[in-house]
Amino acid sequence: MSEIACSQQLGVFVVHLSACFGRLGFYIFSLVFLSTFPVVIPFLVIKDVNSALHVWQLVSLAMLYLSGYGFGRYAPAFFLGRAE
Repeated sequence: MSEIACSQQLGVFVVHLSACFGRLGFYIFSLVFLSTFPVVIPFLVIKDVNSALHVWQLVSLAMLYLSGYGFGRYAPAFFLGRAE
């Protein structure tokens, strides 16, 4: 019997972490950090909160547009509602 099947029968789960999991965790952290950091930059640079809020909204809107455009370029036609 394998180690996983035996541990599931006993109700004990054995998890073996490797360097790959740490590297993947770092990649996910980097992706989240890099996708939220451009939204924070206006608040760090601009002293007036109202102006920073408007710039933040423009940056967020531009990021949404560009990510949607990028997804649309590589998405199959059925995601776009077209029948080809």
